[in-house]
Amino acid sequence: MEELKHRVAACQSRWNVASTVQVNVYTSCVGQHYAILVTKGVWYKVRLFVEKEYSNCPSVPLHETLVNGERNRIEQDDLTENEHLTLNGVKERIENFHNFFKKPDFKAARKIMDQSGYFDPYFIREVPKDYASNPDRYLKRGDIIATPFVKFAVHTAIYLGNGQVSHLSGHGGGKAAGVAREEKLREWLLPSTPTEQVNFYTSSVGQHYAILVTKGVWYKVRLFVENEYTFVPVPKFYDENILTLSAHLTWNGVQEQIELLKKFFNEPNFDKSRQILQYPRPFFIRDVPEDYASNPDRYLKRGDIIATPFVKVAVHTAIYLGNGQVSHVSGHGGGKAAGVARIGRLLGDFTTKGTEYIWIVFLPLRIRTGEEIAKKAEELAADKFRDGDYNILLRNCQHFVFLCATGVEFAII
Repeated sequence: MEELKHRVAACQSRWNVASTVQVNVYTSCVGQHYAILVTKGVWYKVRLFVEKEYSNCPSVPLHETLVNGERNRIEQDDLTENEHLTLNGVKERIENFHNFFKKPDFKAARKIMDQSGYFDPYFIREVPKDYASNPDRYLKRGDIIATPFVKFAVHTAIYLGNGQVSHLSGHGGGKAAGVAREEKLREWLLPSTPTEQVNFYTSSVGQHYAILVTKGVWYKVRLFVENEYTFVPVPKFYDENILTLSAHLTWNGVQEQIELLKKFFNEPNFDKSRQILQYPRPFFIRDVPEDYASNPDRYLKRGDIIATPFVKVAVHTAIYLGNGQVSHVSGHGGGKAAGVARIGRLLGDFTTKGTEYIWIVFLPLRIRTGEEIAKKAEELAADKFRDGDYNILLRNCQHFVFLCATGVEFAII
């Protein structure tokens, strides 16, 4: 319970979490502790937290399913986050959560997880390597456990305590002695899978990418793109830099997938990029080192999308033009009504003191070159884009930067 309360309090203190309206801690009918935090900024937000039961086992951030290569995101402090315009919407959401925890069922659990961007209704934790000396130190009776099986799958069981498990197994008698084994399999990505082919390419907008084909029980096609921001680590859920993964039974399926990917890179467009990506959002956010103010060009490139915290509940975005200049939709001190595309300074207009957080909003599948993005941002600023047409929800600074970068208006949050 204390771990849960600590995590909720940590969330409340974050820069981008608005004022707390209410926070309560409960216990479900199966003994699971959970908390609901309600905050109010421009709108209400309802966050659900559950107690972490495996604090001594680190999270395994990347898990790929057998069929389509989708991934679980890295676990966050809050399990779900929902936005509501009215207090009635907040109350309905809380009541829905309470109803689930009073009468839990798997379909409802999947719906709650899916609404929050989790592709599977579970997480995977790594058990420390010394588990054999005392399994009960890490495992509880009733835990689902898994282990690699013949290099391309996992075998699963229920832990019963005291070193005992219950599982579907032939116990040395082969597959014929087991039951429904294949329905329980999940792919376990291993680098030892034989390579069929690997090729490197450059897209029409200058982005370097690679396609790797491997063959185990079936073929797999993996897409990699070059990391443009080597000064910051790749996000954990991005793991080994594989951008997408798909499985195919036939070589024809492999060739079709490769052709589809190459066609996109020859003629990139935003809608296609969203179909190819196997992530909830078509971008990643990278931290810019704290000393950016002394020499912005050390970390930022012309055409980068950048973002900074804004009034604790949102982010302000801009296109970096180089030499400390940005193009953004802003009132420059004149309030929201004066919001218009304009050229400004990174230090002074985009940020106030140069000590604020700055992030790069990284599009892993580039639609335009950095120079094309910057020129579009300069062109729209010259035309006073959004003059008299600004809307804080529908036509704001976030829509502007994505219009410059992709040709499509899109909001980050």
